[in-house]
Amino acid sequence: MRDERRSYVLVGAFVIAMAVALAIWLVLLVGSQGATDRYSIVYRSVMGLQTGGQILYEGFPVGFIESIEPFEDGGLPRYRVQVSVREGWPIPVDSVATVTAPNLLSGVVIDIRNGTSPERLEPGSEIPGRESVDVVDAVNEVAAEAVDLLEASLKPLLQSLSTATPAVLENVGGITEELNRAVGQLNTLLGPGNVGRIERILSNVEGATGDFDGLIGELDAVRKDVAELAARANALLAEDAGDLSTAVADLNHSLDAVARHIDGIAANLEATSRNLNEFSQSVRDNPGVLLRGRDAGDAP
Repeated sequence: MRDERRSYVLVGAFVIAMAVALAIWLVLLVGSQGATDRYSIVYRSVMGLQTGGQILYEGFPVGFIESIEPFEDGGLPRYRVQVSVREGWPIPVDSVATVTAPNLLSGVVIDIRNGTSPERLEPGSEIPGRESVDVVDAVNEVAAEAVDLLEASLKPLLQSLSTATPAVLENVGGITEELNRAVGQLNTLLGPGNVGRIERILSNVEGATGDFDGLIGELDAVRKDVAELAARANALLAEDAGDLSTAVADLNHSLDAVARHIDGIAANLEATSRNLNEFSQSVRDNPGVLLRGRDAGDAP
């Protein structure tokens, strides 16, 4: 009997101690939150959410869920979630509160995705909400879209292909014939007789290439010789510039003297030429003039 009472006392003491510890933990938890600002979020579905759940801001814990209240909007069920966020925490007006699960084993939380607007939400206002995606519903939607695609697009495509198959096969046959003809021509071109000719042509081209390289080398040598000759001519002209200037000056003086006396020289040449003509005429008429010095008719 005493053992049973002792067991009851121990169990009761344990339960009371756990209740006190839970109360202390709740007091500490509420006290650790400090001052908060209240906001509301409206969802069509709150699956996985519960009172006391975490509120994250870009993954950082900033508050908790106070309550979840159902209501109707245009005859459709909606749920208003009241949340408490750290006092003074800046939330842009275009932020979105998303229902999400950090990983497969963790509970569902509300993660507020930061917006880009410089304006901030006032405490007590509503944060735009977005529900989490149900994987089963997403798979069903994808399957329905795949069925619609099969019915609307793939079946007509297969029917058109089946209708156009003969024409396609005919075109393929024509292309095959063209390829066979081209292969035959290529075989003829590369026949045993032509292969030798092609090899000779290639060898001749290779030899011509070598000759061309040699010609380029010779032209380069000629270019160097011409450049050297030009350099020597320039050096020679630079060394004999004084003598050449003197010779040119003397030549100009001689030309000036000839130009001054050219008229007299021309007149004398003309008189001499006339005298020679007269003398030659006299000799032709009377060759004895060369011996006697005068006309034969003048002798005594």
